[in-house]
Amino acid sequence: MVVVVMMGPTGCGKSTIASILQRRTNWRFVEGDDYHSAENISKMSSGIPLTDEDRQPWLEALHAEVERSQAAHSNLILACSSLKRQYRATLVGGDYPSEDVLFVYLDTPKDVLEARVRERKNHPVHEDIVQSQLDILEPPGADEHCVNIDTTLDRKDVVSRILKELDRA
Repeated sequence: MVVVVMMGPTGCGKSTIASILQRRTNWRFVEGDDYHSAENISKMSSGIPLTDEDRQPWLEALHAEVERSQAAHSNLILACSSLKRQYRATLVGGDYPSEDVLFVYLDTPKDVLEARVRERKNHPVHEDIVQSQLDILEPPGADEHCVNIDTTLDRKDVVSRILKELDRA
């Protein structure tokens, strides 16, 4: 059983890569954005960055999904920004880092993030949120169970690299 968390700032491709990985593996996929409160969505739509306090109930709800998958011994793909180490620890709970949870840091240059966010239709996050997320981003450390992947590569190559990493685990 493994939980794969696609992480990184808005526009890095979390949902896109997670969806492709889900089709390749047939594992359950949870879109973290679907768990945001109406207040959080309103803030993001207005270009107001979320605070740690805004994110806490959201992270706890996603942690419940991780626990549910672990209890059922079923694989899970989760798209969640997980910008800070403390957020990643909340998602995993208890023993962090955990060998049962692989974080995939979708490493993307700022200009690419901004271009992707500009191109989106019907998404609550605006381009000005990119910088605020980069400001608080704590890339995973060497002690965390994580793989860094350059998302300027072709999407299929990104997914292939994730699958290779899962084969090693």
